[in-house]
Amino acid sequence: MAVSGHVYGTDNGYLADRRVYDALRKGGFTIYPEYLAPLGVTFPANESDRDLLNKGLDAASHLGHLTKVGGLFKAQEPVEPNDLGGADFYRLAFTLFGIKIQSFFKLYSVLYVGAVVLFVAAFWRRLEATMALLAVVTCHFLAQAFLIGGPPQAIFWVATPYNQRFIAALGI
Repeated sequence: MAVSGHVYGTDNGYLADRRVYDALRKGGFTIYPEYLAPLGVTFPANESDRDLLNKGLDAASHLGHLTKVGGLFKAQEPVEPNDLGGADFYRLAFTLFGIKIQSFFKLYSVLYVGAVVLFVAAFWRRLEATMALLAVVTCHFLAQAFLIGGPPQAIFWVATPYNQRFIAALGI
């Protein structure tokens, strides 16, 4: 949806052009072995292969002119209901930092550091608030160290801090 809207200007709510969706899957954005085998990678290793994912994004963003195709389920792929905020996050990352996988981490970092800076600016004279912030930031980094890239990754499917299952930490 983020690539469809950002590159091709299709703003159909939370629907992605199926051709873009298929190009992303064939480019490595999937868990399915039938798409990953021709690329020579397996899940979850594909999720941390920056070059592979950037090639997939590049291929999906250079499909040429996409003509309008009729039929909701034939031409468009709906975003999963729990991914609506994620789709907005990814679109904003592409808008600010370009269509690269690194854009997600950059936006996550900007939002996270910005929230910490705003909190400190608002409560810098209150020791208990500063200690609470320190506790939350410490828990956040410990959670990242435990979940991201470690053995539990296969259980929780969290490979990056901007993953849909981990991005809720920004809300805290």
